[in-house]
Amino acid sequence: MSMNIFTAPPTSPQSRGGAQARIWVLMMLLVVFVTISMSAPRQTRAQTEGTPEIPLVVFIEEPRNLQTSSVTDPGPDGSSRLAEVFRAYGARTQFVPLEQAIPRDADVIVLIRPRRGLSPQFLARIYTQIENGANLLLAIDPLRHQTANPDNGGSGIARIIGADYGIGLLDVFLVEPYFTAESTSDLRRSYSQVFPDSVGNPVSATLQRYNIPLQVWGARALSVAALGADSAAFPLIYTDSAYGETTLVTFFGGEQNLSARQGQPTPTPIPPGYQIDLDLAGRLNVGAAGVNLTTNTRAVVFADGEIFQNDYGLARSFDGRPINPGNAILAANVAGWLLELDPAAYSDLPAGFTYLNLDGDGADWDATIPAIEDTIGDTSLLGLDIVRARAFRNNHYLYLLIETSALTDSAAQLTMELDTDADGMPDTALTLLPGTNAVQARRGEVSSSIPDAEMQIGANGIEVRLPIREVGALDTIPNLCVQSGIELAFPPPPDCVDFQIPVRVLDQDDLAPVRMAGTMLAKAFTVDVVNLREGPSTDFRRVALAVNGDLFSVVGRNEAGDWLLVQNAAVQGWAAAQLMNPNGDISALPVIETP
Repeated sequence: MSMNIFTAPPTSPQSRGGAQARIWVLMMLLVVFVTISMSAPRQTRAQTEGTPEIPLVVFIEEPRNLQTSSVTDPGPDGSSRLAEVFRAYGARTQFVPLEQAIPRDADVIVLIRPRRGLSPQFLARIYTQIENGANLLLAIDPLRHQTANPDNGGSGIARIIGADYGIGLLDVFLVEPYFTAESTSDLRRSYSQVFPDSVGNPVSATLQRYNIPLQVWGARALSVAALGADSAAFPLIYTDSAYGETTLVTFFGGEQNLSARQGQPTPTPIPPGYQIDLDLAGRLNVGAAGVNLTTNTRAVVFADGEIFQNDYGLARSFDGRPINPGNAILAANVAGWLLELDPAAYSDLPAGFTYLNLDGDGADWDATIPAIEDTIGDTSLLGLDIVRARAFRNNHYLYLLIETSALTDSAAQLTMELDTDADGMPDTALTLLPGTNAVQARRGEVSSSIPDAEMQIGANGIEVRLPIREVGALDTIPNLCVQSGIELAFPPPPDCVDFQIPVRVLDQDDLAPVRMAGTMLAKAFTVDVVNLREGPSTDFRRVALAVNGDLFSVVGRNEAGDWLLVQNAAVQGWAAAQLMNPNGDISALPVIETP
């Protein structure tokens, strides 16, 4: 056992003034650890050699002492679906209260959303099995969110994952610009999007390849030390739109509670705001994985307790598909990695979604999608010479692939004419600019950008993603041309596809119906459906339906604030505010005037 985990903690706002108490606790932890380690031996993995080994995954079940998420609870706050993920790999699962020893043959220990700190005895039981070769999965909430008081950055569990795996717990709360103390007081409104890190590893590789966002419900931040004395760690998921709020008491209204107990007037909570000398900013880690090079054990840590809970990160729609496919994929990859499986054996990706790496390469396109062949050599610039083009749309986006006869010009510019209202006449002209993700759309004399559209240029092709909301449910693309985006003295004419491009329709959802960073989000919250309308009243025509869990970006509100203008890649419309769960203060939204 590395003795550096028992040294005095560094001075911090959370640890200042309590060093002696912590040293006493850590000394008690050492005594308990030694006592448990010397207890009667149990059957180990080595003693089961000669028989097929079925991995054992132990879920810590402490509803009374730690208020953990329960693996035996199939309800919203339970983690029974995470157990299903492990069992899908052939593992055994069982729950163990920490008032008794963890089985010696445990391969993985899972601790989801402890809302109270681990006692020295409980921590020693976990560490005993880590030293015995067990891997660890920990998902832990920030301090004081939803009145939780889990382990802080100077606690015993923080020292273990820091010393053994290079992962540190930071005592901050990640605040999106539109969060308020009021919105974060409702757990179902305190969600935000996080994204896979670009550091290659088996756990997040699939998420990174397809740029799949994930959902968290109030998170803290983690530190990650790539190389330690005997550890290696890497980040898994991050946010760069939130900042790390350190004044947690003020943010969560703790001063109100203190004043009330003292019989003083209750003050108004100070609204959150970034403080350059106190708070964290930049790319903040929300998930990390580490390997101890001495014990050859693994740990995965997430700074949010709801990320794998049944009706949060692992929620399912009425048809059984995951509402948050990124979370479902992450859970499968984490389970496979902790069970030490070959990445090729990880679970199949959830069905019903489009998996496409937007990189300008058509290698991952479905070969059955029809292609329109174009005349080769009808432009002098081979990097702009279209060879073939094809398109499809799912329930959210239109995708295009344009292949060229030579290395695609990195300054290629794409123009399109579309019939968005299906009246037989092109009504929308789109210009896709090289080197940016901003697509400029022209409708007559009016121009605007489409923030959730994207264009990527590869070696011999151009890939495009356009939201159905902007282009309509197209069956064909009447006209498409490629030309240089560089101003030339004698520019060659654009190369245009000779025929209309058919659009294949796939009954699939997109992995990210919302791809607009930095906006307030809202989820449909209903047992039936939410009607999206042309205006903020039931008198307006219905334009679409939303089901429970559907995600939207919030554009604005009506003056009364009882209707919200929301949009995702598929649709834009007005929804009754009472049927939506926005993750911010809707009074701060702009008022949208309607005819």
